[in-house]
Amino acid sequence: MSDRLITRIGRALYGDQWKGPTARELEVQKGTVDDWDRGRMEPLAKHYVRLLAIAEARLALLQRVVAELRAHVSGSPRA
Repeated sequence: MSDRLITRIGRALYGDQWKGPTARELEVQKGTVDDWDRGRMEPLAKHYVRLLAIAEARLALLQRVVAELRAHVSGSPRA
């Protein structure tokens, strides 16, 4: 398993089958993402900027859902 940043963020966002969704989101070929994963090429700054925006949006959504879940659990008689 690669320890590259692109691999870690891809897996965090999309799971084990991350290359296809990452390629679609960044509008590049899946082979390009594979090259990034294998260290043959590096993503451009614009690709990291886009992934950062996606990760931040996902984080914000998760924080809202966690707060809602926390409120639900704390109000539950079985808490």
